[in-house]
Amino acid sequence: MRMSFPVIAVVACLLVASSGCGSREGEQASVPSRTVPPPTVSVAAPAPASTTPSSGAGKIALGLTPVNPDAQSGIRAGLIVASGTPAIVERVRWIVNGEQLESEGTRLAGRPLRRGDVVSARAEVRVGAERSIVSSSDVTIGNSLPEATSAELVPATPKAGDTLRVVARGRDADGDPVSFHYRWFVDGKESPDDNTSLFAVRKGGRDAWIHAEIEAYDGIAEGSRLFTQKVQVLNAPPAVEKVDMGRDGDRFTATVRVSDPDGDLVDLQAKSLPHGVSLSGNVLSWEADAISVHTEALVVLVLSDGNGGDVEYSFRLGSSQN
Repeated sequence: MRMSFPVIAVVACLLVASSGCGSREGEQASVPSRTVPPPTVSVAAPAPASTTPSSGAGKIALGLTPVNPDAQSGIRAGLIVASGTPAIVERVRWIVNGEQLESEGTRLAGRPLRRGDVVSARAEVRVGAERSIVSSSDVTIGNSLPEATSAELVPATPKAGDTLRVVARGRDADGDPVSFHYRWFVDGKESPDDNTSLFAVRKGGRDAWIHAEIEAYDGIAEGSRLFTQKVQVLNAPPAVEKVDMGRDGDRFTATVRVSDPDGDLVDLQAKSLPHGVSLSGNVLSWEADAISVHTEALVVLVLSDGNGGDVEYSFRLGSSQN
């Protein structure tokens, strides 16, 4: 019996210590007590529509693209959501310069917009059973670049001495007047001194290919570019500038002054001459009695530049010129 008593006492002391036995005054128990709450059962009710972001909607933002819109690009609204957030856009309302539009789609066409308009959007979003309204930041409509729509050279069959002209058309989504910048090219090389809508076809330009480039400009920025068609410079026929009459006693002369825009040498041939009138080079000559008084004699000449430019020229010699 002496051996068993101390063992029982130690066991009893350990059991008491587990509930605070043996602690000094003012000291807490070494193992705090724990309270286990009773089990409860809850039934979820449908959440009412809300106009303030919830924990689900807080993961959502409304973004507008492009970042720098204009009247041509329009604007598109889209949700920026955290990964795994099942958000659905139910309606988008657009606000332009503080006024709400009737449009409710995710894209606002650029047609009604103008440079300087301030645009934002407000979307009704559903995340599960929760509905919220998410608003975008404002964006300002920038300048729309002008567009060159057509460009044509006239005349289409130029010759040396002619003036080519660009007939250009353009449009601007902001309604700005459209002008053009011009560049001219001869056989593929730019002619830097020519920068207007007009181009003078110079002497010696036969067989050259000419075209122009236009660039639309709205007074703010350059827009699209277009090339005209290429036109080839054709042979320019020779021409009679004037006929100088001369007299030396009873002998009369008519000197035919000719020129050629391409600089070609011009050959004169007689097709029809009055009796007694002769042609030498570019000078006609005759005696006073070759042309009867009060009559006129027809002269028909053919001018040739040797490059297919044959021209028939006619005039009359009268007795009054004797």
